Amino acid sequence: MSDYPANFEPNLKKLTVTLRLPMVSLKLRRWNGPSLQHGFGNKPLVELDATGMFAGLAIQRMAEAAGWSARWVCTFGSKAEGPRYLRSWSDARLDDQWSVPLDAERDVLLARIAKAAVGV
Repeated sequence: MSDYPANFEPNLKKLTVTLRLPMVSLKLRRWNGPSLQHGFGNKPLVELDATGMFAGLAIQRMAEAAGWSARWVCTFGSKAEGPRYLRSWSDARLDDQWSVPLDAERDVLLARIAKAAVGV
């Protein structure tokens, strides 16, 4: 019995340096409803619970439904102020989204990961 939510049960292994990391291949349905006016230049939406959303938010919602604390860590356009920690997306500009950090320790770690991942 693992501690992973049902949809996130690792089904692949990837060798990175000397670590073996669990990975999952997740299939999401494409949203066929209306697009967002403010959607990262028409970034594709996926469907979860009859709602269109970005894939990062769908994954965040599935993790929270399984009892985890989760955020979509959005680094787009946030160099100076650091990443945004999103739990939802209103159809508004990126600067108008509500960032909800987890806690100070995780915030520092996620900011370091986001800084290292710029341009990846």
